Amino acid sequence: MNTQEKDNEIYGEGNSYSAEYWQYDARLGRRWNVDPVVKVHESPYATFANNPIWFVDPSGADTAFSDNETRQLVLSYVDKNHKNYNENYAKKFQELVGDKNTVYKFNDSRIQYYNTDENVVLGTTPYLGQDDKGRDIVGVNFTSKPSSLYSNESILFEETYHAWQFMKGDWGFVKVRDKDGNESWGTYALDIFDEVDAKIWMYEAIGKGELGSQHKHEYKRYLKDGKEGLQTILSNNPMYKNLSTEANNILHQLIKDNEDLGISMEDILRLFNEDGVSTNKNYRARLPKQ
Repeated sequence: MNTQEKDNEIYGEGNSYSAEYWQYDARLGRRWNVDPVVKVHESPYATFANNPIWFVDPSGADTAFSDNETRQLVLSYVDKNHKNYNENYAKKFQELVGDKNTVYKFNDSRIQYYNTDENVVLGTTPYLGQDDKGRDIVGVNFTSKPSSLYSNESILFEETYHAWQFMKGDWGFVKVRDKDGNESWGTYALDIFDEVDAKIWMYEAIGKGELGSQHKHEYKRYLKDGKEGLQTILSNNPMYKNLSTEANNILHQLIKDNEDLGISMEDILRLFNEDGVSTNKNYRARLPKQ
């Protein structure tokens, strides 16, 4: 039931289901242990956000939040009873919650900051290592109060979509070294088309009436000239100048990068386990669904 394991020994045939963090009573539609993840808008005994048809939660865990203020803001877009509720966002969020191989950590900086190129940074999706269960941790960093150029939720929505793209294998992370030999994680196979798709989803999920002035400008260009028009605008933005202009997902990029080495498709696929999770220590990625 909803990816949970049936446990007939407790309440009889088909009445109880087990997950890593809970025991679910199908007769009540409730868990009988208190949820360790506190949600201010929901009973600690609720499961699947009270909607087992729509939502999934394979382990009974949850996405992570840097602080309670971030938690309340993000969950306000998922809670049907909150004025901020957004059906499009809720669907993407719940897909991330259902990812058993990854923990997505949301962090609201609440102020804009600058990167090493002195560009204003409003959102990022970095790799943050692994937890004690061997799951990848992917950040969803956003600024909820950027400026009049952007709305409060636009950066959150866009970075959430980028996290969803990671889960689907559109792009991932690769270990890189700088000139001094220091290691860090950079994005891999992230291209201008991924940025275009993320912005288009964000525009349409929010609605043009709630976008800031910059996003309204971009959205109007998209309505007029389609994806190509939006791609032109983004390509002229210093923030995206280093992105590839060739559309590749993780698998396409690996094939391209290893073409001259004569590495076979079979060997490339060995970089991923049966769940489609990368096993090579230098890549953190997901095999795209074929």
